[in-house]
Amino acid sequence: MGRDRRHSPACRQRGSVTAELAVLMPVILFVILTVVGAAVVGSGQVRVQQAAGAIAREHARGDGGTVNVVRVAGDGAAAKVSESGGWTTVTVQRQIPLWKAFGPGITVKATALARSEVVEQ
Repeated sequence: MGRDRRHSPACRQRGSVTAELAVLMPVILFVILTVVGAAVVGSGQVRVQQAAGAIAREHARGDGGTVNVVRVAGDGAAAKVSESGGWTTVTVQRQIPLWKAFGPGITVKATALARSEVVEQ
């Protein structure tokens, strides 16, 4: 009497790799999208911080308004400048759009300070 090959352990294992991959695929996709999203937000944060620092330095030297905040920080960026006690404070804020299906995006914000170099007379 021969063994029935359809009920052997090797035949029962057939297709399990496909099923496991089908279960893991959404998890793998989620991890990849999370890493890409974190990279996009991190890049936006760096650009906003650089813009805040550049604008603060320009205002501290008395050359206020020469830095284009949108060009440095990206589309939709806005800067707020205030001066008090010989210090210039610049806050730059920008909305980072991720995927439209997940909402409007993430807001990143950076602040920079610079001591005023202009001597008031």
